[in-house]
Amino acid sequence: MKETQRPVVWAKIVQIYQPPLKEGNVHIIYDLDSSRIAQSLQLENEMNAVIQRVEEQAGTFRKDVLGDSVKKERLTQALKNDEGWRVCFKNICSFFSPDLDPTEAAKDIDRPFWSNLQFGFVSDIYEPPNYSINSQVSHSFLTQLAESTRSKYRMSRLKPVSVVSDLITADNRLVLGHRGGNNHSDVIMNVPAGSVEPHLKSEERGALFGSSDKENYEELALTPEHCSSSELIARVEEKLLVPEGWHYYVFRTRVHMKLDELLEHWQRAVDKKEHRHLVFYDAKDPDLILSAIKYNTWDINKAGEKINQTTPGNMGTFLPQCSANVLAHFVQQEGKQWAQQAQTYLDNHYDLTSCFNKE
Repeated sequence: MKETQRPVVWAKIVQIYQPPLKEGNVHIIYDLDSSRIAQSLQLENEMNAVIQRVEEQAGTFRKDVLGDSVKKERLTQALKNDEGWRVCFKNICSFFSPDLDPTEAAKDIDRPFWSNLQFGFVSDIYEPPNYSINSQVSHSFLTQLAESTRSKYRMSRLKPVSVVSDLITADNRLVLGHRGGNNHSDVIMNVPAGSVEPHLKSEERGALFGSSDKENYEELALTPEHCSSSELIARVEEKLLVPEGWHYYVFRTRVHMKLDELLEHWQRAVDKKEHRHLVFYDAKDPDLILSAIKYNTWDINKAGEKINQTTPGNMGTFLPQCSANVLAHFVQQEGKQWAQQAQTYLDNHYDLTSCFNKE
């Protein structure tokens, strides 16, 4: 296969938060007024009602398709063949991205059962200790189109955003996961990790902290009571897999449990199958982690046409966003001198220092 030209910088730490941000210091402004927010929630509810109906008719449910390609294909085809799903999909495209051809776009939806509102990054202002974000309300179907194709869909306004944790146990183990499921399976990623949802309902925690809570619970069965601390430490942007940029808000989450206790507790998680198994590193030994990142990195030249489908040559490697997210913990903790040394060691593929130029 012809080699793909790779950018020099695969990911960068855009912001380091000193001190780490608390929820009360994060202010979010959405691009929709109250009536449009109500309409977006209605579209989400209508689609999820259709998905639930088709699941029951097909006897195949979202929670069962992770890592099971047969069940995934069965549910995918049942949904795409359903007139109600197609109508809802057309309505979602018309609302969120009217330039899309829904008939063509539907063919490239990899997970038609994953339907929820998404938090899209537009712009921000960081003036310690406060952080303000202008956000686009988007949809997971648009995220899938940006994520699973090689820039086929040029949706310039869409800036997908995820939330991740650098998870550290009581005995100082940094815990990561070998992904399961059908999207970037068998590669190393932060655990938990997931798309940011807007959390538009008044009774919910804000988008960043609420999404972090949700992912902690779904992937690890962790509630806030299990955590000794959970703080927002950085924003990272990955540009190797998604050249237009994919934003990651990085939390550092410390749990009361030691590693063996966490591994046992993880068995209870609703979405345990998101990861085939967990891996861990000594959180007090950044040199070991730097070496793992340098010599075991995901290679775009070994990827297939759909870059979210892992090829044998990339199994067990670190996704570039995972590497940058993990590095954010050490950069925030150790400071600029450590960041410069690490950046040089990693051949400048990770921009770890420009975040200090804004001080």
